[in-house]
Amino acid sequence: MRSEEIDLDKVVKTVEVNGFTVYIGKSAAMNDILTTRIAKPNDIWFHASGVPGSHVVIRVEGTIPSKETIKEVAKLAAQNSKGSGKIEVVYTEAKHVKKNRSHNVGQVTLTSNRCRTVKVFS
Repeated sequence: MRSEEIDLDKVVKTVEVNGFTVYIGKSAAMNDILTTRIAKPNDIWFHASGVPGSHVVIRVEGTIPSKETIKEVAKLAAQNSKGSGKIEVVYTEAKHVKKNRSHNVGQVTLTSNRCRTVKVFS
């Protein structure tokens, strides 16, 4: 199934943050589809660090999200995780997120030192 054939409503929750489309995975299996088939290389990928949770992606189409937008989307990643209190959220361009055969469903590896973190309260 190619990304244009995917029923987005079944895979992700879609919201808008400051004019950007944001996708939130609905389950571990849906996280895999979001990260490997829906996200484009320059989209920005988020995940709460060290706890199970949704993969969250900002669709980037020419305009780079502001720091405020990054923080708002990081909050969504924290809120859609099993973490509580102060949560560290890692983010990077989707092209730096890889999945291989040894990974469990929903599990990925970040392949770049270009990752950043934001601490937010969920």
